[in-house]
Amino acid sequence: MSEAVSEKQIKDQGMALEAQRIFELLDEYNMSEYELSLRTGISHGTVCGWKNQHKVPTTSSINKVCKALNITRADFYTKGVFATKPEDPKDQIRIEMRRYVNRIIANGDASVVLPILQKLSTRS
Repeated sequence: MSEAVSEKQIKDQGMALEAQRIFELLDEYNMSEYELSLRTGISHGTVCGWKNQHKVPTTSSINKVCKALNITRADFYTKGVFATKPEDPKDQIRIEMRRYVNRIIANGDASVVLPILQKLSTRS
């Protein structure tokens, strides 16, 4: 039971970083939340929910944001808040793994990810 809680906390922390990255990009592109919602088809309430941390961006939403801003998912995950180094080495490993997996998926090589993760999970 405690493992499931810690995995959820890790996922929530990662999603919070993704929400932070979206708002960094809005500042960078001088775009309002409302304009983002118009360009992506994501409701303004959902975008506000990300800002207030009541909701988390889905993969589909992140893809729509990237398309609206004409950036790649690799750019989304390798700059801004994701470029900062956390103090805990375990957090850094999690971030690097997330970046690596997202890069593989963005390149259409998702079938490569499963064997790598299976191999990593068998190591002690």
